Amino acid sequence: MWIWCVGAALAATPNPDRPSVSRSGFLVAADTLELELGVAWADSRSVPTTLKYAIGEWVEPRVSANLSGVEAGLPALEAGTKIRLVDDGDQGFALWAGSAVPVSTEEGWYGQLHGLYTTGLGHGFGLQLNGGVGVVGDGAGGVDFGGVPLVGALSVAPTRKLSLFAEVAGRVVGPGCDGATCAYGNVVVDGGIGFLLTEILLVDGGAGWDLAAQQPYAQLGLTANFGSIR
Repeated sequence: MWIWCVGAALAATPNPDRPSVSRSGFLVAADTLELELGVAWADSRSVPTTLKYAIGEWVEPRVSANLSGVEAGLPALEAGTKIRLVDDGDQGFALWAGSAVPVSTEEGWYGQLHGLYTTGLGHGFGLQLNGGVGVVGDGAGGVDFGGVPLVGALSVAPTRKLSLFAEVAGRVVGPGCDGATCAYGNVVVDGGIGFLLTEILLVDGGAGWDLAAQQPYAQLGLTANFGSIR
């Protein structure tokens, strides 16, 4: 992937969703390619990866996968799109639509439609809110209501290069929702840090507690913006 991206130009400052549970209401810089890559530890190790590209200033298709599951045939593929509705520089509001892409009978299907809102609060503080609906496959070719995910995150940036966040994510559970197929646990509390290593590379770390699974989790990673592909 890194070799394929060497033809990029006009790179921009990254706009990552990781390592938080919530997604940003802003899109990546127009006409640029961005890669999120990390390692996460919970009951097992995973390698969450997201590749995204902004088509102009309004649409950001992306694909995500767990690279550690590729060899076992369980890549946890997810395809989705952010659609910009509002972006005035200080606040952003976007729609997120996503779907699991199962490649094995061991992988369940789910779909998501969320509203994503991010705003500055002044003095380096920011607020991020996500809410929407989810659906899940019932295993027999049908679809069940998967619940209503709700996420709130508070962030602060003491300097231009450093950012900190804390968040709470929960879900009003639907009849077809369980921990294996739904995007969120019942309640997750977490926090983390991001540091802009260069103008196009951000490193991050986060840790939290999943109350549904009754276990901690942690992750480390980076986000890089490769600019426009030429």
